[in-house]
Amino acid sequence: MMLADRYSIPKLLQADYRPLLITYLLISIMLCCDLAAQNLSYNSPRSGILGIPAATESSEWALFANPAGTAHLEQPVAGTGCHNDFGIRELSSAMVFGCLPTSLAVFSAAYTYSGYQSYNIQKISATLSRSMAPWLNLGARFHYATAIQKGAETNYCFTMDAGLLLTPHPSLRLGCYTVNPAQSNWQRQQERTMWPTIFAASLAYLPHKDVKLELGVEKDTEYEPRMSMMTQYAAVEYLILRGAVSARPLGLALGTTVRLQSLDIDMGINHHEVLGFSSSIGFSYHFGSPNR
Repeated sequence: MMLADRYSIPKLLQADYRPLLITYLLISIMLCCDLAAQNLSYNSPRSGILGIPAATESSEWALFANPAGTAHLEQPVAGTGCHNDFGIRELSSAMVFGCLPTSLAVFSAAYTYSGYQSYNIQKISATLSRSMAPWLNLGARFHYATAIQKGAETNYCFTMDAGLLLTPHPSLRLGCYTVNPAQSNWQRQQERTMWPTIFAASLAYLPHKDVKLELGVEKDTEYEPRMSMMTQYAAVEYLILRGAVSARPLGLALGTTVRLQSLDIDMGINHHEVLGFSSSIGFSYHFGSPNR
């Protein structure tokens, strides 16, 4: 048998080689793809999947963007969700979260699992946010992550994020947050691998209670800035529609929220100009009055 036939692409895609190839693909995309993957955050169906920084988000999904946004919560919330990148099963994530507003602050926690059996990242997050004034919210988020690769040592990393949300006028919101400002690294016996450091900011204009226009920018210390725009429209009381476009690389996204009394169902889809479609879905339940 010729050497070229023995190591041809069809042979490499057989079951014996599949775990190795998928592990390589997962690591490559996480390290080399766009900013939505670079921050190693869960791509929530209300913001992350749209390819926007969502620094002005003020719902429970701010837990995965600007931690200061959760300070607006008035009721306990619990939720779950999952997302998939580029239609590859091994590039999927799932998470559960809970938020508890108190008189002192809003306390939140989340658990995220990304990857598959041979290589996965598990992350526990704790978030604290508080309204310092009617126009100012502050928030901090702490992560403890472990990267588990079959046949190799387990890596771990502890990081902190911080953010603020300003509302100088009822029709204007300005938010910004930073991911890993201390530039923490994955801890290994022989070397250290950097956890990305990112700065993100958004400016939102609300010309009407049912309309939101948002301009955002993300800057990873290792990459060029990425711009994005998002439009949100509450078509009816129980249905919210979103559309977004982002650059470097070009991404087009659509999202929706369906409200069924205390239950919110969020869905989103994003198209990468090279790698194809990604999708996300989430469910969140608000305990207390359904009139939100």
